[in-house]
Amino acid sequence: FFAMIVSDAGYGRVYLLLALFLNFKLRDLTGSNKRLIKLSIIVSSCCIVWGVLIASFFGLSIGPDNPLRKTSFIHALAVKKAEYHIELKDEAYKEWERDFPNVSSATDGHDFLVKASKLDEKGAPKYVALEDFYDNILMEFSLLMGIFHLTFSFLRYLLRTWSGIGWIVFMVGGYLYFPSIIHATTIANFLHIVSKPVALEWGLRMVLGGIGIAFILSLFQKRWGAFHELLNAVQEFSDVLSYLRLYALALAGMIMANTFNEMGEQMGIFGGILIIVFGHLTNLGLSTMGATIHSLRLNFLEWYHYSFEGGGRLFNPLCLRRSK
Repeated sequence: FFAMIVSDAGYGRVYLLLALFLNFKLRDLTGSNKRLIKLSIIVSSCCIVWGVLIASFFGLSIGPDNPLRKTSFIHALAVKKAEYHIELKDEAYKEWERDFPNVSSATDGHDFLVKASKLDEKGAPKYVALEDFYDNILMEFSLLMGIFHLTFSFLRYLLRTWSGIGWIVFMVGGYLYFPSIIHATTIANFLHIVSKPVALEWGLRMVLGGIGIAFILSLFQKRWGAFHELLNAVQEFSDVLSYLRLYALALAGMIMANTFNEMGEQMGIFGGILIIVFGHLTNLGLSTMGATIHSLRLNFLEWYHYSFEGGGRLFNPLCLRRSK
């Protein structure tokens, strides 16, 4: 989660260098301080890996033909999505063709992403389809992370809460069904894992069936408390949507990094260096706080909501102490 929110390999390298420096200078640390440095090395390495996968480096604008972008994981998915629309010639393809006539001569998905572009006010090419596909894939990936995370939470305490089976089916069905009714193209669609008609039909069955399974299993386990279990459908839906913060915070950080780079270019060499350094340090600090807080939130609220059982002694601060 930390890496997905920071979403920058350059920032990850800064984290890693700082963590390695502290690990070298403070070799005698023990206990929680030592574990904190080890955790910093782990999360910084994850930031580098995720940043490389999505071709994000200090907010720099990397062209579609740059090897760093062409070999990235997210670009491969965007190319697959473009080829899916080219193959079907669906409504989405017709809209892109209407706005960017050059895409009609595209030979493959990469060529489609390059030709669906226009010049901005500075005369530089703006790759509209590429940015749009990237954003959609990252947003969907955040929702998928939410489904996986909550699924593991239900499985962790499945013996305690049988209804978790139904809610897992419900979440998977929601992923299949809801994009289909708004004619969105998901990763499962353009990778030919499941077609849109099948996703629409089986997604609705799984949504309704998941609620039914959760109710029946809860009826066996909790008796009349099963009727309260039905209200969890809204809770499940909102909990999955809560993982959109992974995408939103990452997008905000990318925009800020790019903005500071553009401001630095306009201020000359000395002023530009000052703005770029100060801007990235500010963005780095905000990203660190946001990634830490929201990563913990997703674990403590969404995850532990379904798989946490408290222990210890009941806290009762207003009780009277009786002398023996």
